[in-house]
Amino acid sequence: MRFKSIIKIVSICLFLGFTSCQEDIDTSGLMQKLQKLPQNEIAEKRIQKLKSLGIEATLEYELARSPLFSKDRSDGIHLYYIKEDLDSIKNILFTVRYNVKTNEVVSVESNPKLIKE
Repeated sequence: MRFKSIIKIVSICLFLGFTSCQEDIDTSGLMQKLQKLPQNEIAEKRIQKLKSLGIEATLEYELARSPLFSKDRSDGIHLYYIKEDLDSIKNILFTVRYNVKTNEVVSVESNPKLIKE
């Protein structure tokens, strides 16, 4: 259990370090906003359910390398993924569009193959 906590902390530190290199992003505020999303609670419950079934699973946050669309890039929109890591399989549960200029979550989309809302 301690090892899983260390892995989660390292993942968050890497995430925060990587995002802080991208632009002037308030990484502490960003992580708080991501963790307060109702979708994050859904993802955490999913991870706990998998763990109760004996499946090794962790929750990860990942920044897309660059905005996919030029309009998003000019508007300061970045994509973040809330993902489940099942050892060698990583699934995107939610895609979060985040405006780095206003430090606000623009939208959250679920992966319809994995999340039934």
